[in-house]
Amino acid sequence: RQTYEYDPDIHVSAYAATNSEEWFCETFMHYLKYSGRLPRQWRRTPIARQWQLIRDLSRTLGNFGNAG
Repeated sequence: RQTYEYDPDIHVSAYAATNSEEWFCETFMHYLKYSGRLPRQWRRTPIARQWQLIRDLSRTLGNFGNAG
């Protein structure tokens, strides 16, 4: 399992740098914590792209039950 050096412009927390699974879980937890609204300090960082990935995924999953 690969670990990454913590970078506050890339990781929402130091724990998110632990591995890719924790990166996703921590980013998703923050997404829920902030009700999907990206905090200002992350708007011009790679975290904004990660946030968009989670937003797109949640919309896709939300529409999954309406597909048929």
